Amino acid sequence: MPKPRSIVRPTPWSDSRARLGGAAEPSRAYAKETVSAVFIAIVLLNAHGTFGTNRSVQFTIAAASICLALLSRRRPLSTLKSLPALTVFIAYLCASILWSSAVLPSLVAVLTMVSELCVGLWIGSAGPSMVRTVVLSLQLLLLGSLGTALFNAGAWTIDERAYLVGLFSTKNELGLFIATALPYLLVYTKKLARLVWLTISLYLLALSGSQASLVSSAFILSTALGAQWLYRARRRARASAAILIAYVGVAIWIMANFFQQILELLGKDPTLNRRTDIWEAVVEYGSATPWFGTGLGGQIYAGSELLANIQAVSSPTVHSTHNGYLTVFLAGGSVGVALLVVTISSFSVRLLCAEPTVLDARLRLLAIGTTVGYIISSLAEDVTLWRGGLMFLTIVIARVALETSARPTTEAPARPRRRDVLARSSLARSESV
Repeated sequence: MPKPRSIVRPTPWSDSRARLGGAAEPSRAYAKETVSAVFIAIVLLNAHGTFGTNRSVQFTIAAASICLALLSRRRPLSTLKSLPALTVFIAYLCASILWSSAVLPSLVAVLTMVSELCVGLWIGSAGPSMVRTVVLSLQLLLLGSLGTALFNAGAWTIDERAYLVGLFSTKNELGLFIATALPYLLVYTKKLARLVWLTISLYLLALSGSQASLVSSAFILSTALGAQWLYRARRRARASAAILIAYVGVAIWIMANFFQQILELLGKDPTLNRRTDIWEAVVEYGSATPWFGTGLGGQIYAGSELLANIQAVSSPTVHSTHNGYLTVFLAGGSVGVALLVVTISSFSVRLLCAEPTVLDARLRLLAIGTTVGYIISSLAEDVTLWRGGLMFLTIVIARVALETSARPTTEAPARPRRRDVLARSSLARSESV
């Protein structure tokens, strides 16, 4: 038997010439791109809490997202099997509904997480052309928020302190969205358009008044620019990864040693606008079930005990823990936090150590910056893997793209057809006669 041969097949992420959806007619391609962009924008708004408690909208979004994943180029189950850390973490959070203290809020949280996961699988398996569709959806959301800022189209666009929330649920949701969307716009647009989108983003970020988002944006952009310089310098992937990790370590050291000075610069009090009081209330509540938590999204809802405790020490307008890691602790306990650390660590190692030719360079920069932004933002905001919005979506897209990038596959030689074998044997018999 001949030995199997190793063949490297090009994939959408390794082939920079991938076209938009492969459609033959430009009009159909643009229509498909527009519809896809609108749907992605709706999914992001749902993840950022815009639709609130509208269950019918949330169930519809979840059903449509699952259908898209099933229709993607790769089967979603086979893709998830190749992403063990992320799959185990998502499965654990989905299973937490079984011991949740509030089943309906947990079900909504699970559906929101599954929606983003399915859309990420769909985009990641489609290639770079779908990332351009994501950029279009971000532009639509920014234009919508800009419209509310310019024309004040309703009281719901402004919160009680006169900060802009735009199309989102809170000023921090708007700010974190802009912090993650800005690198997309800087990477995937041309020079003049880049300047326009930068101006719009900074204008909306200033109106939102979200200082945590400003810090996140600085970390995301600086990390992405640093990664771009490192990989352009043609260093080895492991050397570039070591330098980036050292950068993050230095940034954390600066924050730990100059924390008070940073707070004074940002105009924050030592309690971070009562965040430390909120964290104490959350830890006290979660200590009753330290190992497995009380279910994803099953703690903060109208009339819940934890929400009352949080608002008692902060403000009646606060509806979150203001810490992503504590939210995971409430949802899945110490086991959930450990799975989160493994998921982020395995993704970071895979992303940083992959050779530059494996993944689209622009998506690599976005993923590196977003991962650092997620780690930093979760310290002060409720940015979990089910409320991460664009951050979670970017991580899923990059992880799927890494897995589906060009790699050697082993194939056996093609089996000869029966009629060819019979023809050769009859020819051999005739020659022997």
